[in-house]
Amino acid sequence: MNTRSSPAKLFLAIAIICSSIQLGMADNATHETSAKNVILLIGDGMGFPQLTLARIDKAGGNVTQYGSVELFMDGMEQTGMVKTSSANSLVTDSAPASSAMATGEKTNNGVISQNSAAIQGKRDGENLTTILEMAEDSGLSTGLITTTRITHATPAAFYAHVDNRDNESEIADQLLASGVEVILGGGLQYFTGENDTDPLGNYGKRGDERDLLNEFESQGYALVYNGSSFQKVDSNTTERLLGLFDSSHMQYDLERLSGVERDPSLADMTSKAISILSRNPKGFFLMVEGGRIDHAGHE
Repeated sequence: MNTRSSPAKLFLAIAIICSSIQLGMADNATHETSAKNVILLIGDGMGFPQLTLARIDKAGGNVTQYGSVELFMDGMEQTGMVKTSSANSLVTDSAPASSAMATGEKTNNGVISQNSAAIQGKRDGENLTTILEMAEDSGLSTGLITTTRITHATPAAFYAHVDNRDNESEIADQLLASGVEVILGGGLQYFTGENDTDPLGNYGKRGDERDLLNEFESQGYALVYNGSSFQKVDSNTTERLLGLFDSSHMQYDLERLSGVERDPSLADMTSKAISILSRNPKGFFLMVEGGRIDHAGHE
């Protein structure tokens, strides 16, 4: 299977929609029980077969136990389905799928948060406003977490606008300009000049000599590149955090757990992000992607 042809994404959860984002809601939408934070969990490439496999694993492969096994999401009070299909293909990829989640509009394969006038690598379309941008404009804090490169299609759709998902150097540039407070994932190679090595010793793939890591640091970001440094980050004093733990994608969890210098887990990254972002009294928006479900499916 072509690695660009991901199955349609499945929403794991939209934790709580926040009335304070002011997405054109009526004035009476705000009341005592309204929450101010949004946490969007995305399983990239996670369809019903992957959910079934998770239940089988939880049952230990025991057919007599399988019928009573439930995942956490099976007990949620509200469930539903969304269509994240592409505007120009029966088989979507992550770019239009994530753009649909981030903007509420359809676009074409390979296009990041531009409308359907955009053609991958050939023509720009009109930029579409994302929910993360709405949150930033309203004074909320924002965060992005993924186990893929942070410039990969799913996280990119929340902050970038390009006609080609493969333009990851440009996407990294737009991340610097986005104002996102907490950024955690992989992808160091697009933050380091092509003739320089990144903090993990691998050559950059930007296509220019720009050192984005230095630019992030100059904007007040704390920078970390491994699990031990990440654990030392003080959530009470850190305002902005950039954690990039691999030159490309982060490890599969089985690989991570067998390593000597372990990357932080998706749960660890999420917990740290919430601790930092929740200090904003207005609230926060946080997107968390389990990004390598898709890759495992392809393999």
